[in-house]
Amino acid sequence: MRYIVANKAPQELIAWRAANRNIPGMHYDSGFSTAAKHAVKDQRLRDQGYLCAYTMREIGQVQHGGELVYDGHIEHLVPRSVSKAEDHFDETVHYRNMVVCLPRDGGDESLGYGAAIRKNSPLAVLPRDQDCERRLKFGADGSVSPTIESDAGAKAAIETLKLDHGSLVDMRRSAISAAGLAPARTESRRNNFPNLNRPLSADAAQRLIADVMKMSGGRLPAFCVAIKQAAIAYVVALEKNARRAEFARRRPHDG
Repeated sequence: MRYIVANKAPQELIAWRAANRNIPGMHYDSGFSTAAKHAVKDQRLRDQGYLCAYTMREIGQVQHGGELVYDGHIEHLVPRSVSKAEDHFDETVHYRNMVVCLPRDGGDESLGYGAAIRKNSPLAVLPRDQDCERRLKFGADGSVSPTIESDAGAKAAIETLKLDHGSLVDMRRSAISAAGLAPARTESRRNNFPNLNRPLSADAAQRLIADVMKMSGGRLPAFCVAIKQAAIAYVVALEKNARRAEFARRRPHDG
């Protein structure tokens, strides 16, 4: 999960809200214009660097109705059913409460993780929270866990969204490995898998930490937060190994 800054709402949404301000009970499922929905989705995709708000998978284009459209659906961070039940109708059309998540059919549970299986469950960790990236810890093996073991909200978010689903773990591990952050390779592995990326140098890993969260061409790398965290741990491990090597080099000369 990556922190998503809430930029200014698109004009189509602002205009719809202004036109319907005095109509009681107007909400996302009652008269919300197609133009406003499209504008929200388009702008949120740009805000998100074309990554799913929950899983950080890339959101690409798919064929739909004979044309190419971006995958994913508008997801409400506070579920619409909850907002309506609490008479917070305006919340259903508030830009800060809307993001884009995979899959295109939000109710398609076959994906097995993310918005598709969240349903109306509350989430204590949301991509609009500045601390969301710090509360989830990603390992170089693609795993995810609460950064603080006692953080019940982070644990519940992982369980609710199934962020530890095997497919997601595999995809994160592959992205981390492709960035050159896989564990040290043995000579045997290099011989048997010659196309594996070579491990990064400490300087290259430091540059990756700085650059992986920056948009390029309006896009972010898939699983960018996981890659950044893996790169930080990688640099720490390299520095530790360097200190050990220096200690071993000096040791025979002591005394």
